[in-house]
Amino acid sequence: MTLVPSPVVIRRVATISSSVGLTVVLLSLLWHQTDFSTEQTLEVLLNIGPTLLTGIVLASTLQMLVGAAKWRMVSEKMLPRSSSQAGAGFFFFYSSVGAVLSQVLPAHLSSAAARGAAVKLHYGDSGLKGAISSVYEQGFDLVVPALLVPASVCCLVNDAGLHAWLATALAVVVLTALTLGIAGSRLVGLIQRWLDILGADILFLRPVGRLLASGRKLNLFENRFLLKIFVLAVARYTAHVARAVLVSCAVGLDIAPSDIVMIVPLVQLALIVALTPGSLGISEWSWVGLLVLTGTSLESAGLFAVTHRILMFASLLVTFLLSALAYAAERQLGARALQPVCRADEVGRQISRSASGSVRTVSPGPKGPDKIS
Repeated sequence: MTLVPSPVVIRRVATISSSVGLTVVLLSLLWHQTDFSTEQTLEVLLNIGPTLLTGIVLASTLQMLVGAAKWRMVSEKMLPRSSSQAGAGFFFFYSSVGAVLSQVLPAHLSSAAARGAAVKLHYGDSGLKGAISSVYEQGFDLVVPALLVPASVCCLVNDAGLHAWLATALAVVVLTALTLGIAGSRLVGLIQRWLDILGADILFLRPVGRLLASGRKLNLFENRFLLKIFVLAVARYTAHVARAVLVSCAVGLDIAPSDIVMIVPLVQLALIVALTPGSLGISEWSWVGLLVLTGTSLESAGLFAVTHRILMFASLLVTFLLSALAYAAERQLGARALQPVCRADEVGRQISRSASGSVRTVSPGPKGPDKIS
């Protein structure tokens, strides 16, 4: 009897194989077309100073801490029971787990899977809600670079320079923050009504409208809440840009840090198309193409793209180790804090058992006949 795989299994195998194949093709083209060698990459990595390496690690750590804070805020509304039991180390650790997995899996899928599994495993709460809370907070991480893409395009095309980009970006961020803080909830309500109207004819819009309705019931779209999440997303994006700038300084090539700042939003937008594991190849070619457009040589652009990937992965691994130590210390302190409570409960049970054993119930025996003297 021969086993025939189901169509679902065949599609999944075909998708994975195509994704891996595309990764191999893109990386092979990058290696052969950009004219840099392994020796050059190793030389650049070995010549990076400890100060810049520390800065890169700190930028990655800050990025994870801010992401963990956003996830915790969303979880407090969607998963109040587990969030009240979990500490900051829990959110930090599993945010780092998702970030490391994002180097070999689609970024948002890896974080959602890691966080959903963590909520289910440790607290028995809904893994689906844990994953949705992750997707919701990470959606703001896509909104920030998307808002900055027009500024990057205009400044790069017109050769306006970093000062013009910073002024435009600051104006866009402040305007968006004011809009969310004043009328964010009302805007979400309007979007929900339009989705309800359009959902009568377009079926795939109905679940989106229902999700927005559920989010409004959980107060996920309050003005103040939206503003806080957006500000944290901006801070996380700033840490991401700082890491890329530090990498450009570390490699010591003919790449202006101002070009890196203006290119990052475009690279981030390209990563939405998650066709390869960890966007391998797609991210690198995005860096190469955009850097070449700014006047960087093809060799320097390719060397930067590969070095950026290596240093980002290494810094995320260090952050993961730091988060693991923090989470282990948090759990150890929590276990010690529970010991006096457990001892008090045990003493209380012993006192109760002693009291119940010392009290005896005396029942009168049957009354015998009176003696006749």
